[in-house]
Amino acid sequence: MFVNGVDWIMIVLNVGGVYFTTSYETLNMQESFFSGMIRSNSHNFFFIDRDPTHFRHILNALRGSPSYPDTDAGLHELANEAEYYAMFEFKKDILSKQKVMNTSSITNIMSQMLHRMHSMN
Repeated sequence: MFVNGVDWIMIVLNVGGVYFTTSYETLNMQESFFSGMIRSNSHNFFFIDRDPTHFRHILNALRGSPSYPDTDAGLHELANEAEYYAMFEFKKDILSKQKVMNTSSITNIMSQMLHRMHSMN
């Protein structure tokens, strides 16, 4: 299939029983687990024995539109997935987001504590 004059190859990924569809080009955009997987294999269907919970974030990052979970635990899990998939720059971005989230949470907690202390007086 050609899209905008480029041969577009569809790839189906079964991640822990959940199916994701993407393109060869997306998986080959950066050096990662995926680029190695598709270059060394002529198949268009792959099974990856991983939890699919955060896989949409992995694909979004490969597509150039990263998205992130909104909890500290979710960011931690996604960072582990990024490391597994050898997406080291994405992992750095996740850890930066996590640091900002934690700093914001600490600031918010301290602000609430100060507010409570003032309201007791």
